[in-house]
Amino acid sequence: MLAQDMSKIEKRDHIILLCARKPMTRNTLRILHTYPYVQDLVQTVIDASPAQMAQQYSGAASRNEITENWKMPLALFLTETMKPANFARDPDWEPKMSAVLSILSGMTLGQAHIVRDLLVEAIERRIRDTQDKREVVQTRDVLDTVHHIYEAAGLLKQKVNEHAAYFGFFILIYCD
Repeated sequence: MLAQDMSKIEKRDHIILLCARKPMTRNTLRILHTYPYVQDLVQTVIDASPAQMAQQYSGAASRNEITENWKMPLALFLTETMKPANFARDPDWEPKMSAVLSILSGMTLGQAHIVRDLLVEAIERRIRDTQDKREVVQTRDVLDTVHHIYEAAGLLKQKVNEHAAYFGFFILIYCD
């Protein structure tokens, strides 16, 4: 079956199965959307008003999408240091972060294990390079992760080889 003939769930399950059956490809990140498509989605979220966020990008909808895309709930995806202290009471502490993370999960179906590591690296870069020393994941960390994935894939005009080696993974472009 060709990728374009598969449903989103079939693609996710296929990628999870590839990682389980072929350990050599476990660190191969498969990107399922083009950069312009993802950029448009992200820009829509960034530009959304609080009312639009509540209506179109609710925290519950984003969490459900993440769970479906990665076959892992947000609460398990995030490490304890990535969560705010009140996460159990308020899992929607940053709605735009959840919405953008949902977009990231849609472009990396079934690959939470790689994306978590990339997100940790983005948080570490922010802590190292800015005055913001909080370990809790923020929207800009997710945006940085998206940007670096496409950059490492050579889909941006930056230096490719440095970033692919830095991330320590291979990228297979597998777009719809």
